[in-house]
Amino acid sequence: MLWSYYDQTISAIFMQGTIAKSNIFFRSTLETANATIFIKFTFYIIKLMYFLVIIATIIQIIADLQSL
Repeated sequence: MLWSYYDQTISAIFMQGTIAKSNIFFRSTLETANATIFIKFTFYIIKLMYFLVIIATIIQIIADLQSL
């Protein structure tokens, strides 16, 4: 949630064109973008693992029902 808010803020700043072309600010925004990509990737992996756990649980339930 927080990172998407930062994304929107940075893109709004860029679209308004209000930033001075200072290297320090630009570098910090690039680092923030890299961290955002990494965090989105991590959340994607976590969602994928939850999905696999749900599938494994369903398969286990089906196997238990068949063994009855």
